[in-house]
Amino acid sequence: MDGNRRFARTHGIETVEGHNLGFEALARILEVCYRSGVKVVTIYAFSIENFKRSKFEVDALMEMARVKLAQMAQHGEILDRYGAKVRVLGRLDLLRPDVLAAVNRAVDMTKNNGERVLNICFPYTSRDEITGAIRDTVADYSKPLTSVRASPSPLRTPFSETHITQNIRARTMNGKLEDSNTESDSVSESSTLGDDELHKPDQLHTVYQSETAFSSAATLHLPGDQSGRNRQLDSALEVEAPVFKSPETITRQTLADHLLTHDNPPLDLLIRTSRVERLSDFMLWQCHENTEIVFLQVLWPQFDLWHFLPVLLSWQRRISKERKNPEAEGNFDGEVTESTDKDQDELLRSEYILMDLTAGDQLRYRFGVYVSRDSPLMAGMNFKHFVCPLSKIVVIMVKQIAGSKALLLGSGFVTKPTVEVLSKAGVEVTVACRTLESAKKLCEGFQNTKAIALDVNDAAALDKALEQVDVAISLIPYTFHALVIKSAIRTKKHVVTTSYVSPAMMELDEECKKAGITVMNEIGLDPGIDHLYAVKTISEVHAAGGKITSFLSYCGGLPAPECSDNPLGYKFSWSSRGVLLALRNAARFYQDGKDISVAGPDLMATAKPYYIYPGFAFVAYPNRDSTSFRERYGIPEAETVIRGTLRYQGFPEMIKVLVDIGFLSDEARDFLKTPIAWKDATKQILGATSSAEKDLEWAIASKTTFAHNDERNRIISGLRWIGLFSDEKTTPRGNPLDTLCATLEEKMQYAPEERDLVMLQHKFGIQHKDGSTEVRTSTLCEYGVPGGYSAMAKTVGVPCGVAVKLVLDGTISQKGVLAPMTWDICEPLLNVLKEEYDIEMIEKTL
Repeated sequence: MDGNRRFARTHGIETVEGHNLGFEALARILEVCYRSGVKVVTIYAFSIENFKRSKFEVDALMEMARVKLAQMAQHGEILDRYGAKVRVLGRLDLLRPDVLAAVNRAVDMTKNNGERVLNICFPYTSRDEITGAIRDTVADYSKPLTSVRASPSPLRTPFSETHITQNIRARTMNGKLEDSNTESDSVSESSTLGDDELHKPDQLHTVYQSETAFSSAATLHLPGDQSGRNRQLDSALEVEAPVFKSPETITRQTLADHLLTHDNPPLDLLIRTSRVERLSDFMLWQCHENTEIVFLQVLWPQFDLWHFLPVLLSWQRRISKERKNPEAEGNFDGEVTESTDKDQDELLRSEYILMDLTAGDQLRYRFGVYVSRDSPLMAGMNFKHFVCPLSKIVVIMVKQIAGSKALLLGSGFVTKPTVEVLSKAGVEVTVACRTLESAKKLCEGFQNTKAIALDVNDAAALDKALEQVDVAISLIPYTFHALVIKSAIRTKKHVVTTSYVSPAMMELDEECKKAGITVMNEIGLDPGIDHLYAVKTISEVHAAGGKITSFLSYCGGLPAPECSDNPLGYKFSWSSRGVLLALRNAARFYQDGKDISVAGPDLMATAKPYYIYPGFAFVAYPNRDSTSFRERYGIPEAETVIRGTLRYQGFPEMIKVLVDIGFLSDEARDFLKTPIAWKDATKQILGATSSAEKDLEWAIASKTTFAHNDERNRIISGLRWIGLFSDEKTTPRGNPLDTLCATLEEKMQYAPEERDLVMLQHKFGIQHKDGSTEVRTSTLCEYGVPGGYSAMAKTVGVPCGVAVKLVLDGTISQKGVLAPMTWDICEPLLNVLKEEYDIEMIEKTL
């Protein structure tokens, strides 16, 4: 279970949270192992060396272990379902009393389960285990096989220093004497066992007598006066000599029998995650010549079925071949690329694999695409079966997307990751913008791309461009999507967008179905990734007979905290106009069963602090109409449904003032058609008596309110930072909103070394079938890469590219105007994003 801390660091979360996610990964893997027929699973949960970490982290890990062990024992559905018992291996004497009590309870409560085993190494190192095995072996061999009466001399065991020294000397001297073919009175083969018994092999090699009598092996009498020795011998002969097991009988199996895993089968497969290729003092003895050791690049919290399945299949193929041809043992290392077997070659040429577990299971093998048993792709396929020790494998030849053609419309912030995803998949991408230069710039650095100039208002030109491709990707403003869809209907081409389905788009649903085309929408970040994980949790809860009582979902595209260095705490990673326009929208939502509406001008006043992680000072406010999602998500039982926006504290108050004083108006104003000083523009927008700063402040105070003087001073300072009181010239755009946007885009862009942040969280109120309640969260925390993609570009552009691939290969094959609102659409999208692009919402119960 390695890589929890690194996962936490790379995802900007607390180390303890990374360890918590590691436990969740364990539950996923146990399900796969036991379902596949694996009898014993051993996990390295905590090394003895980990006690050297900070007290905070160690205490947190101990507390987490205590809680998880209790949950595992009392509510361990996986353990109960598969009849698995818990065993904790390691130095239990090093544990806190409360943790030790939890260990004992977990072991005791599962001891009567079936034959499957979960070994938890905690705290453990292999060297400590081996040392313990040696110590126990020595202790066993130091126990007399017979009772011992009082002896005239101290008892010496087979491991006494005197015995070891004399034995070495005896063997050395005996060798010299035998070489010289001489006899010596100092060498005696007398024994209390008698001559006949002495030469029996089982006596020579299985017992040892204490040197209060003669050894059953040859003993060297040292030079000097032996009279004392003989008197001692005579005395010793009068007592019964203790008999010990001979050290010569110690074998590898002897030590193995004293290991913590002594009653487990041989180790078949050892998997090490975390991009580290070493065993780190784990199972050193148990690894043998037939153990397959696999090092994976994935960190443990990310490790799941899709990483484990290829490893499992590789091991199965090796075992299967060794059973067919035992003489060839050692020639099969499980690597797909090294086999020349016909079946193996067929597997190599395939992109999809389905494990025959239960009806409806969907498993991805190599290239991130999922095929269900009833998929149209299965029709007419000739299956090739691999009969392996654990399961039957079905390999399916399916459609390739390399060589497919796509038309991408747009050149905004998020288009580049989409182009990269498709270019790497071998899709030929035609980038179309209003200007050829913009299109060429977007194509730079990517293979399989070409640039064209195109006006989507020109229906004939748009049709001509669509006729040459398989799918259109519309990343232009949503108001143009209907035009693109109409052209797609005429040319019978698929469409993918990241925008919400508008009424104008939905009106074309029946025509799309008749044309046999897929129009996939709402597959970016929000909307997009948020849908995938909302549908996932809702589907799981409903399948288990539970209810969703409340649903909160908040998302924010923000500067990383260290880069939020302006009065709004905000910078633009996408359209500044879109950001500001959204702030004028009215909101509607359900709260505690009530239908609540908030007018646009009052929206910022509803913002409230919102807790996700302690290190972030977020506020949240509702966004647009959330009420439709009660129906779209299929949660009519939910009393509260709110979808909203996250910003840093201080942002809503600043925006409220800009709304109040008229700077977010898009009403045309003649004085904003030519450059003038900002203070003069502000005077006219406010209707102030003059452009003096004092008069401008008075005019602002007459149009808005402040909570207190400190708040007033902060906001006035912010307006001054924007330049509203300055002699700087405006960049005229004809109205206050667009003119303000021009200035904000200059002042609030990301510097080259800065990064952005995307934070998205769902919070579900759940009532289970048995009446118990739960609060569950799904959280995405994604940082941009300076010099690379912003978090916003990645989390919008990559999902869009993945959706295009799945439409092209037929995984998403439903016709009409679609959105990811059902699990059959969401599941493949979610899994590909998680496994291939590391885009994932982390689920947690509060």
